[in-house]
Amino acid sequence: MTNNTWSGAAITFTFKRHLQAYILTVYIPSILLVTISWMSFWIDAHAAPARITLGITTVLTATTMTASMQDSFPDATGAKAIDIWMAACLIFVFLSLIEYAMTNYLIVLQDRKMKKSNDASKLKPDDSLCTNDSTSPSANENSGAHAKELTNGPSKSEYTGFSAEHMDKLARVLFALAFLAFNAYYWTFYVIF
Repeated sequence: MTNNTWSGAAITFTFKRHLQAYILTVYIPSILLVTISWMSFWIDAHAAPARITLGITTVLTATTMTASMQDSFPDATGAKAIDIWMAACLIFVFLSLIEYAMTNYLIVLQDRKMKKSNDASKLKPDDSLCTNDSTSPSANENSGAHAKELTNGPSKSEYTGFSAEHMDKLARVLFALAFLAFNAYYWTFYVIF
């Protein structure tokens, strides 16, 4: 038997991603857009027009960026890395708009509780007003405080539940940490590997 030896040529292709153009045209603008959507967490929760305008504008801008980016790439059967990035950015922007809906609901609950406590304080007689000793200083202080509460209602500082301000403070931290975690995973997975 003869041993046949075959010779052949081997070619090795090494591909390297050039991300500079995409970083300048896609990644940096989308990062800025996501951080702009977080500005609503610093706007007063009672300023509904400002927060809704900012939220809807950032959602529409993210959607437009995603659609225009899809037109510039060839069709592919699977999701590309940039598709995942843009989808995540759109989700972050959309969630900041949803956060305002939750904050607005907390404002409604806070207003209802304050109204109920105000109504209850108007119906309940105050013992300090019924005392015969009107010359004592404590009776005068109590009646003055009660009269002030009846005219102004309970203050917002008396509300002890989870408020809209708490929600905004929590969202400032959670959104930033979640976006940093996503960035760490994304850049590690797609650039290093």
